[in-house]
Amino acid sequence: MNKSLLIRFAIFFSALPSAMGQTTSISPYSWFGVGQFATGQLPQQMLTGFSSATQRTPFYINPMQPASLSALRYSTFESGGSYQGVVQSNQQEKVLNNTGGFQSFAFAVPLNKRIGIAATMQPFSSVGYTFVDSAYDPGFGSSKYIYSGRGGLNQATFGIGIAPWKWFSIGATAQYLFGSMDKKTALDFDNQQFRNVGSSERLFVSGWHSTVGAQLILPLGKKNQFVMGATQEFGGELQGYRSALLYTYANSSSSTQIILDTAEAEIDAAGDMTLAGARTVGARYSRRAAGSPMDVWSVQWEQRTFFGEEYRTFVTDANGGTGQTNEWINGRRWSMAATFIPALVLPKKNWTQYASSVEYKVGFLQENTGLLIRSTPIERWSLSLGAGFPLGGKSFIPGDIKFATLHFGVLFGSVGTQVGGLVREDFVQGVVGITLNDQWFQKFKFR
Repeated sequence: MNKSLLIRFAIFFSALPSAMGQTTSISPYSWFGVGQFATGQLPQQMLTGFSSATQRTPFYINPMQPASLSALRYSTFESGGSYQGVVQSNQQEKVLNNTGGFQSFAFAVPLNKRIGIAATMQPFSSVGYTFVDSAYDPGFGSSKYIYSGRGGLNQATFGIGIAPWKWFSIGATAQYLFGSMDKKTALDFDNQQFRNVGSSERLFVSGWHSTVGAQLILPLGKKNQFVMGATQEFGGELQGYRSALLYTYANSSSSTQIILDTAEAEIDAAGDMTLAGARTVGARYSRRAAGSPMDVWSVQWEQRTFFGEEYRTFVTDANGGTGQTNEWINGRRWSMAATFIPALVLPKKNWTQYASSVEYKVGFLQENTGLLIRSTPIERWSLSLGAGFPLGGKSFIPGDIKFATLHFGVLFGSVGTQVGGLVREDFVQGVVGITLNDQWFQKFKFR
């Protein structure tokens, strides 16, 4: 096979296949950019429509809104994860896949009544797919394209929230991203007189980006509260190194690749990638329990704009250029959520069941992700149902300090479409997390 034909195949590898026969996968949409973006949120936010701009509580950590950290009254540890089953389908077939596990932990400490700090460790994005596309060419006969990828980026965040006045809070978070991604493509010919063609890319990237936020807290009477919130996520640049190979190979008896010849190689080429920013605004109305900072019930709305047009692919020093990509456009997400605690909603009723002290949550999300494939925007929706279970005999009843909460819920939703040979992913995701509260730096008094 001559070099020009090899380059022709390399260019073809940059296009999404027109048909998909899935073998194992997390999501074929993680093929693009740095993979599928994680929410950056803990179970408490995931189960309320992924809302975060206006959430403000003394009990839970809200990593996406640094201004909320000033509301913390207890040293808090949170951890969580999820497991999901996904039905991935196009117009020809469907496949059931599953994935999940531990995803995040966070720790926060209130320094005083108006300042709180927090640190978290979470995934930022994930790459995970394996899919096959069959093809036929009169000159080469039948063949198949095999695409696979693994990896992703993690983020460590450090945030601070300050409330200079009772009715206003500001905050900032610095996020350090780091990780690697491996992507491979193979072209297997049924006709053994043609050499198979493969390409591989390994990318290591790291860098900083930041988020600032603000919340306006307006009391409406003695019990009701109205909160308006906003955050601005700054994209920033990631620096890294890329190694890439373009080669021919033969398949062994065990179906492993035996490399025959290397046509092109790039080893540890330095470059950078530009991440897109985002802006979120929202409003929240709630009723507080008498003598307690816990909400009796709350309703909230939020809108997030993702500036996908700012995204730039990884560009090495050798390639030059702007690295601008047409795979991303500006996206938008809106969500709404509600929470309530039965024993506080109807305090005069003689509640005896444990279930009456549980905080129930429902949320809905509709999103244009900003990913554009064949002029088709990739959209997502989800419905969440969840609950916060007080542990250790504690409850949300006024005067009773909550030391631990188990968060549990289920999300139903869909990503993508079958239009134009694309893939729709219908998922059911179970979410679980735990919050541990404690009082540190407390001055004890003795009589």
